[in-house]
Amino acid sequence: MSKSVLALIAVASTVHAGTSAGEVLGEAEAVKLLKNPLGSIKKSETPPDATNGNDRMTICGYFPKGYDLETADAPPDAGLMVTLHALPDAAAAKRYYEGVMGAIKESGEKLMPVTGVGDAGFSQASNVAGSAVHVAILTFLKGNIMAMVQVWTKAAAPDEIVRAASLQIAGRLPSRQ
Repeated sequence: MSKSVLALIAVASTVHAGTSAGEVLGEAEAVKLLKNPLGSIKKSETPPDATNGNDRMTICGYFPKGYDLETADAPPDAGLMVTLHALPDAAAAKRYYEGVMGAIKESGEKLMPVTGVGDAGFSQASNVAGSAVHVAILTFLKGNIMAMVQVWTKAAAPDEIVRAASLQIAGRLPSRQ
């Protein structure tokens, strides 16, 4: 087989049902974790190709009914969004993860290491300026997948929610590709 055919097979093997953001955490689970009614779901998918490093990115966000993250002028009172980057192999995912981590460090954000949610992980938490909304983001690496889980809540402890969601998601991702 030619190298290009083998490369296509390798990329296709990473694109399976278990790596879709909406499939690793459903709406009912998001509602349970947030202890808040939701009702608006945002989903998107970017297929892998040579221009994006063969990164299949899927996003699934759960927000209060009527909330649109793209047009809103304020953060949601509650929300949970999962972003998965399925890359051709674990080495590519690790490079992507380290690049994201490096960019966040350069921005001055404080990162906290997280264990138990894959091969590597870090979290960051903040308050939204001028708002009572707290945000927690947990980014982790598992095999050929880099995941980012974001939680918005007025509760004082979004870290617990984002960690619980990340543990559920990590448990549903394949160990290695």
